[in-house]
Amino acid sequence: MEHMGGRQTIETGPGGNTYAYSSAKPEDGGVITSLMDVNNNNIWMVEMIARAAIGNNWPRVDVKAGRGVTGANGGFQGQVKSPMNKGRAWKIPGAGLAGDWPGAWTQTFAQVDTEAGMHGFDEHYFVAQVAGLSQIAGEFMQVRPIVIDLGWGELKTAVMALKDPAALAQYVQVFRNVEAGKHEQARGGLKELAAKHAPLNTLIDAQLAKLS
Repeated sequence: MEHMGGRQTIETGPGGNTYAYSSAKPEDGGVITSLMDVNNNNIWMVEMIARAAIGNNWPRVDVKAGRGVTGANGGFQGQVKSPMNKGRAWKIPGAGLAGDWPGAWTQTFAQVDTEAGMHGFDEHYFVAQVAGLSQIAGEFMQVRPIVIDLGWGELKTAVMALKDPAALAQYVQVFRNVEAGKHEQARGGLKELAAKHAPLNTLIDAQLAKLS
């Protein structure tokens, strides 16, 4: 995690060459968006962050599942360009939070007369972020490892590439069975998916092996 509790800056002054803090309310963009990176298209991880954000009243949050994965509206989705999520490098489930660098009140390049200093820090937002991250850490400690296995996200990405709503619905049902500990039902659903979509077989076989 990094750059937490920051207020949002805007370009103002002659030529837009001065950074000043926005006077907007937090929910209207007055604070820096909580940029979350899970680097995997795993349903549980994305929903877990949503629970933490809603439960702790984060005014702004953005969750990225990594490059090559379309977003909720079908468009391009990158990754948070930050070293915060070590899971990405180590290829293990993880999550990270970062604020936006240009708005960071602690940056060495912050304009001394308008940005640097405690007036760029929103203590209420910081507390909410800490509470949400604590909840996320707690959920990670309780979830069964098979649920957050990165193979589920890789398989979902491949299923989405089929552009077949029925296949996606079947995948989601398989994953819900995994979440519920119903491994036999999940295995049956995976086999049905494999029978209909041969290009998925390698990814499906990997998940079947983990459910045995």
